[in-house]
Amino acid sequence: MSLYADGQTLQLTRCHLNSALAELTADEQDKLIEEAQLMDHSREELRRVGAARRQRAQGAKHEALQSSLMAIDANLAQWSDEFVFGQVWTDSDLAWREQMLVAITALAALGHHAQLRNYLHGAFQGGIEESALRHALSMLTVYAGFPVAIQALNVLREVVARELSAAAADTAPQRIVAFCAGMLTRLFERRQPT
Repeated sequence: MSLYADGQTLQLTRCHLNSALAELTADEQDKLIEEAQLMDHSREELRRVGAARRQRAQGAKHEALQSSLMAIDANLAQWSDEFVFGQVWTDSDLAWREQMLVAITALAALGHHAQLRNYLHGAFQGGIEESALRHALSMLTVYAGFPVAIQALNVLREVVARELSAAAADTAPQRIVAFCAGMLTRLFERRQPT
């Protein structure tokens, strides 16, 4: 590892690090160990909170999506929960609905249609109205161009059709409860003072 200080390059090797650690007192070593354990605990908390936020954003397919990400690379799945949903989505002045609209329009603008579908399903299942999604995606005509907006609106149309089909075919109580919970959450967030 190289560090730059006053224009000079300092080379740190494992040998140097090990000898520096050996020079620490037992109390200092214990403190380092405690700090490392706290960091591990904090990371576990970030993963837990992040997994819950990811579940809400991705809706009913969250487990399958996480499994497919794990199959690609386990680190990506961990970073998704820990960083994306555990830090970025948690440390925000935006309500969940606003965060979803930002994520959806960004995914649409970048042409990431597979992920856009996932977030649109999560948005519907979380109680965001089709009209709000349609308006946000329509605004892309100004900021990202007509072709981008048209593609995104076509993805929205597909997702709406799938959600309506699933709702008609699935009368399971869990889906009804999930829909009602999403609507109540949305109403609660609207009543929160800003």
